[in-house]
Amino acid sequence: MDADAAKFHLLSEERYKYQDADKIVSGIGDLGGSILEIGCGPGFFTLPLVKLQNGRGTYQAIDSNPEMIRMLKERLLTLDQNIARTVRVVVGDAERIYFPERSFDLVFLANIFHDLKDPKGFLVRMYRVLKPGGFIVNIDWSNVQTEIGPPLNIRIPEEKCKAMFTDAHFVFAEKVYGGEYHYGLKFTRP
Repeated sequence: MDADAAKFHLLSEERYKYQDADKIVSGIGDLGGSILEIGCGPGFFTLPLVKLQNGRGTYQAIDSNPEMIRMLKERLLTLDQNIARTVRVVVGDAERIYFPERSFDLVFLANIFHDLKDPKGFLVRMYRVLKPGGFIVNIDWSNVQTEIGPPLNIRIPEEKCKAMFTDAHFVFAEKVYGGEYHYGLKFTRP
C-alpha cells in the first residue's frame, strides 16, 4: 500500500467495519483529566476520545508524520470549538517525547506498540508521565494472519505485550475491546 492509499485507509469506512473507534473508546472508562495519545495519525481515535472527554480536561495528540498532524488539525475544525480548544496537536517522535512527571491521567496508543524500536524504554517514559492511579491503554494487532495490517513477524502476541507492560511496573486492569483483528489491554500505574 503506497503512502496516499495508507492515509485514505486510516479514515476509511472499511476500517470502521473491523475497528469501530467509537465502540473502542466508549469501553475505556472515564475520560476526564489529561490525556496523551501517542501515534494519533489523522485522528481515527482522537475525535471519538475528545468527544467523550467533552472538554473535561486537556488532550495532547502526537504523531511523527506532519501530514497526519495536518489532517487531524483539519478534522478538529469540525468539532465544537469549546471542545477542540482543549486539544494540542504536535509532530513528535513517540520514543523521544518529553513531558513532566505525572502529567497524564490516561495514555492511549493504538496500532503503534509493535513498531517501537525500544518498547522497554518507551514504557519507562510512559510510566514516568502517567499519574499514579492513571491508566495506559494499548490497542494493537492480534498475532494472527490477516489480509491487512503489519506483517505477522512484527506483531506482539497479547500475552507477551501484557508481560512487557507488567515488567515495566504497570498493573494489568482489564481487557478492552480492540476491534476484530486487535486486542486491547488496559493497565494502571500504582
